[in-house]
Amino acid sequence: MLPDVHLRRLLMFLLLVSAAGACPAIEVGDTAPDWELARPDGSASRFHLESSGSVSVVLFWATWCPYCRTLMPHLQKVAEDFRQRGVRFYALSVWEDGDVVDHMARHGFTFDLLLAAETAARDWGVKGTPGLFVVGPDGRVLYRRNSGDDDLDVEFAVREILALAIK
Repeated sequence: MLPDVHLRRLLMFLLLVSAAGACPAIEVGDTAPDWELARPDGSASRFHLESSGSVSVVLFWATWCPYCRTLMPHLQKVAEDFRQRGVRFYALSVWEDGDVVDHMARHGFTFDLLLAAETAARDWGVKGTPGLFVVGPDGRVLYRRNSGDDDLDVEFAVREILALAIK
């Protein structure tokens, strides 16, 4: 018999696979879907309302995702360099079985943490983690990370897109 944590991860994976065809992936040039999600303090986040006129980096992630664990430090460096220039950074927790608040604090991540974002992931066409997007001030997607992209290449691409978008 599988330990509980492995069983939960297997069930989350099966749920993800079964829902994978629900919505097509959001592509560069598409309008980013809206969301209303909860922060850990219980307050609500409305993407279109909060990000209108701003450039945003949107990350769909999970504590158990090894690719998220290697990508997030790169994104934190980008956040430290661009947040003061008005760029918003969102970390949307999906298919989670860990303590996301503790994980973010332990690793020094300062993204705006949003919980239980499975519906948003479906709407954005996210089929696996990490799902990463840069959204322009007009609400259109400027960048989408492709599966298998190298973390350092992603960091450089995001930096380049942000520098162009906030001119």
